[in-house]
Amino acid sequence: MIFRTFIEDDIEPFAIHCSKIFDVPPKWFSDHWHYDPNRNLKAMFLAEEDGLIVATAQVFSREMYVKGYPVSVGAIGDVTTLEEFRKQGISKRLMHMCIDYMVENDIVTSLLYTDIQDFYAKLGWFSVPRRSIEITLTDEYKLPEGYELSPFTEGDLQKAEELYHISSSRFDGAFTRKNPKYWSDWVAYYLQRPMALRKNGQMVAWMDLKYCAWWVIIDPTEKTDTLYLCDYASLSDEDLFLPMIAEYSRMTNGPSKAVISSLLMPDYNGAFIDDRMNMFRLNKPFMLGNQHINNAGKLAEVLANTLFWQTDVY
Repeated sequence: MIFRTFIEDDIEPFAIHCSKIFDVPPKWFSDHWHYDPNRNLKAMFLAEEDGLIVATAQVFSREMYVKGYPVSVGAIGDVTTLEEFRKQGISKRLMHMCIDYMVENDIVTSLLYTDIQDFYAKLGWFSVPRRSIEITLTDEYKLPEGYELSPFTEGDLQKAEELYHISSSRFDGAFTRKNPKYWSDWVAYYLQRPMALRKNGQMVAWMDLKYCAWWVIIDPTEKTDTLYLCDYASLSDEDLFLPMIAEYSRMTNGPSKAVISSLLMPDYNGAFIDDRMNMFRLNKPFMLGNQHINNAGKLAEVLANTLFWQTDVY
């Protein structure tokens, strides 16, 4: 068994390998490589036997906001092992390669999403639930007079980027998206139904939506009875996400329900949906303002509830 980092020629067989594991077209994985401006073969790891890829793991280099501060994060993705090679410690070794890479490159935290938490907990990751709210879209959610909701047109992506940088730092876990190419390449590709809210012809907020149950990562072809808020940004005094979603539903004769992150409604005191598949890891101690985050407990404390926009899906 050989363990190593990727070379360029590995990308196509890697995409085919992942497609077999996740039952998703290979294009999903090759597009991730192509559209990621931070792509790095040295952050991608595989195990092979007789030239066959049998297991993979990679680190997506990102940065997220925590209490308004930018913090480096390694998003772990594409962790795979062919069925006949499982329970041999292969994934564990690849994860240690990921950890070593993050430590060596000063990526102080790590993020992953999994339904096998016990495995990752033994390697230092801990659970941080993402809390969501299901809203019934009633007639009370109406746009104020003078506001108009419409699909993105040419040039709107640049304004959306400006609004994102204005509002995203208030949400723990939101990626900073500081690289302009991340917007022109990744965001432009992964937005699904971007809608702009305009006042006097100027964009003051925007959102992206998908039809599906809240827990589905990859958008299904069939519609469901739920709208999921994938992305959102606004001017600080223009938080009209519920009227925006309700207006979209009216425009498209869409679902009567929507799911949003609880961080958008901090004063809400009703029922929540808890997604417990989200995990974080402290790779290296770091300063968060004047606070020294030097153990997992302190990191867990400042990440008590986080948000993840589906546009950033890795």
